Amino acid sequence: MKTRLLSAILALLILCSAAAAQEYQIRTDARINLRTTFSLEGAIVETVPTGTVLQVVGRFNRWLTINRNGNTLWMADWVPYTRVGDGGEGGQTQSQIDNCCFVDRQCRVDADWVSGYWAFQNGQCAAPLQPGLQLPGTSTGSDSSEVDNCCFLDWQCSNDAEWERGYRAFQNDLCDAPASVIIEGPPDFVAKWEEVLRLLKRKSPQWYAYAINGLDKIQQIGGMYIQTVRPDTRTFSISRNAVFMPNPNQERSVGDMASMLVHEACHVYRYEAGIRTSAYEEEKACYLTQLEADRIINPRTVWLLESFLETFDDPRHPWNQ
Repeated sequence: MKTRLLSAILALLILCSAAAAQEYQIRTDARINLRTTFSLEGAIVETVPTGTVLQVVGRFNRWLTINRNGNTLWMADWVPYTRVGDGGEGGQTQSQIDNCCFVDRQCRVDADWVSGYWAFQNGQCAAPLQPGLQLPGTSTGSDSSEVDNCCFLDWQCSNDAEWERGYRAFQNDLCDAPASVIIEGPPDFVAKWEEVLRLLKRKSPQWYAYAINGLDKIQQIGGMYIQTVRPDTRTFSISRNAVFMPNPNQERSVGDMASMLVHEACHVYRYEAGIRTSAYEEEKACYLTQLEADRIINPRTVWLLESFLETFDDPRHPWNQ
C-alpha cells in the first residue's frame, strides 16, 4: 500500500529532521501532551501545563521534536503555542493558521485539534475567516494539478492515518475505491479473517485503522504453527493450523487474532520508519503496542500478555537468546 519512494523519504526524514532543523524555544498556551513518537498512537509521557517553555530540536511532518530533560519527545504542531522571543506573536499568526480551532471552536484534546485541522483543510469552519486567509481545501479542490490525495476526490477521511493512506493511494492510482487488506486462502480462511476485521472495526476504529494501514495482505501458508510478517512487502503469512487449531476447543478467538494483527502491523510501521533494533527490542516494542490494543479489543487476555511481558527482560526468555 505504501509506495516505496514514500517509505524511503519517511525513513530519511525521521533520521535527519532533528539535525537539519534550527533549535528554538516555544511556550505552551494550553495543557499539551508530549508523546513517545510522532503520532496520536504514541504513548503520552507527560502533559505539560500552560506556560511551559520547551526546547524544539527538530520537526517531522506536523510534529515537533522536543528535548525534554535529555529525552526526545514529540508534540503536535497544531496545538496552541508561541515562539519564545517573538513578542508573543511567534505562534499561529494569520499566515500560519490552518485549524478551525483558531477560528470558531474551543479545542481541548488531541481529537478536537485533529478534527479542527481537517475541517480547515476542507473549508468547514463555521465562522468567517480573517481577511487574507485562504482555505487549502477550496484551492486544491478546484485545481486538479494540486490534488495529491484520494481524500480530495472520493474518500471521506477524518484522521491523520486516513489522510496518509489517501496520499499513498493517490500515488498508486487507487482513488476509485478505498484500498483494503487482501486475504488469500480458502473460503473458510478468508471468512475467518473478515470476521476478525469486522470485530476490530466495531470495537476500536482506531486500532482497525492501525492494522489495515500497516498490512497489505494476509495469506495462508503451509507448515506447522507458523506466523510471520514481511515488512518489506507488508504481508502477514500464517499457517492454517495456527488459525484453525486441531482441537476445536483451542481454536483461536477472533479477539486473539485481532490482537495479532496489531502486533504484526507494528513491525511494518517500525520497518518503514527506519527503526532498526535487536529482535528482542523489536518484539518487546510490538508486544507493548499489542497490549495497548488488547485493553480495548481483547480485555480478557490482558493479564496473559502482562504476565508474558513481566518475564520478557529475563535473560532466559527465548527472545533474549
